Amino acid sequence: MSRYNEVAMWINHEIWRKALRWNRSIMRAILTLFMMVLVMGCHTLPLLGRGGQPPRETSSEQTAQAAASESEAGSAAPPKTQSAPAAAGKVILLISFSWSNDPAEDIQKSFTYASRQAFPPFTMDVVRRGSALETAVACDSLMQQNDVRLVIYAGDEGAAAGVALLSAKHRVPVLKLTSDARSFAELSPYLCEFLPSAKRQAEVLGDYAVRDLRLAQMMNLYPLDARGAALAEGFRQGVEKAGGAVEVAKTYPPEAPNIRVELAAVFSDENRLKQGKTPLKAALTPQERAEAFGDAKGGEVLFSDEEGDSLSEIPLQGEGFFLALSPDKVEPYSTQLSLLPKGVVLLGNSSWINRDVLARQQMITEGMYISSPLLPQPAERDDLLSGYEGEKGSQANEWELLGLDAGDFVGRLMAVPKGRQELIKAIPQVPQFSGRAIIVDFGGGRENRMVRLLHLTNGELAPVR
Repeated sequence: MSRYNEVAMWINHEIWRKALRWNRSIMRAILTLFMMVLVMGCHTLPLLGRGGQPPRETSSEQTAQAAASESEAGSAAPPKTQSAPAAAGKVILLISFSWSNDPAEDIQKSFTYASRQAFPPFTMDVVRRGSALETAVACDSLMQQNDVRLVIYAGDEGAAAGVALLSAKHRVPVLKLTSDARSFAELSPYLCEFLPSAKRQAEVLGDYAVRDLRLAQMMNLYPLDARGAALAEGFRQGVEKAGGAVEVAKTYPPEAPNIRVELAAVFSDENRLKQGKTPLKAALTPQERAEAFGDAKGGEVLFSDEEGDSLSEIPLQGEGFFLALSPDKVEPYSTQLSLLPKGVVLLGNSSWINRDVLARQQMITEGMYISSPLLPQPAERDDLLSGYEGEKGSQANEWELLGLDAGDFVGRLMAVPKGRQELIKAIPQVPQFSGRAIIVDFGGGRENRMVRLLHLTNGELAPVR
């Protein structure tokens, strides 16, 4: 039987054995992986990486040779002043993205650089795959190697499901770098989330809005998909635990060309208007829209302030409006927002971190709060960041900041040789780690609890937590 079919049969068994314990979002990711297994598992094709090329596997020895060549060529990286034997055991950096212009190269370069600066340096191999199935097959093989102590995973949600299941099967610790809608830690007692999930990010934002911003009543508009549901659930939990309430929660089709009708519906909710709160001003009434377009909910609903209105005359609302968007919808949907009623604070998920959009829509976005798993720019500079940027010749982007912080974290974790069982016990107990863009605190669990909160003030995103 081919290796593909063996892995396919095993994943199928695990899906149905654990299905009753998984939430719908994770089940979708697992079933997506299994469908790929069914399609590809029938063919014993050679394992190819992105673009049909053989996947790259880089050993720590090759990395060291490359670093030496760069140094001889005049690299700006600071010379090593200490040397020590590599920490016992091997770390695997497993990267799997299936989309174009992915951040795989940025993560690999920055993580590799950080691993070279660790003291003592840790032995590392890099494995890159381009699909969920190829990732699962490679992971299954790697985890059977006795010298593999830890797998660092960065990649798509679908491939992450297979990695999580295999870590439980082989009892190999996995540190997952990329954030998804929900934590995958519940799939495996051997997987830890380096970044908080989207659900956790929304939960912290909701809590902050009530406790710190003193906004007791909330509105939420989110896409009708798995990620939107996770964001809405987390936001509601955070708000309610802090003593507030989500009064209005509505959805929109994730691929809708516009959400003007849904925006109007949120602010015109019957319960909200009964409390004397202000709706958004619309160019057309529902009756006029029905006459013009044949449907009261159809057509372009353009918002504008009525002549003579003054923001100072609008009563203070004391509300938060959480508008959850995907990265590709921030630009088209943000242009459909009007000036919010006075006292309504705009809240957003990490997709809103788009400097161009925030600058162009500053009248609307100024003063908004955004939750994110990491900062888009470093909180402070240090030798590790300066050395990397000197070697690269330009500033590090957010993916490179992730790679540097992850490599730094793993270097400290591996400084004292540990076996697999020791590592999985040690990761949740690591004291709070403050990197350049990420703060890590597992709090004894297996998902990082530390969410970064940003405030847009004077056109600049400033961290408030």
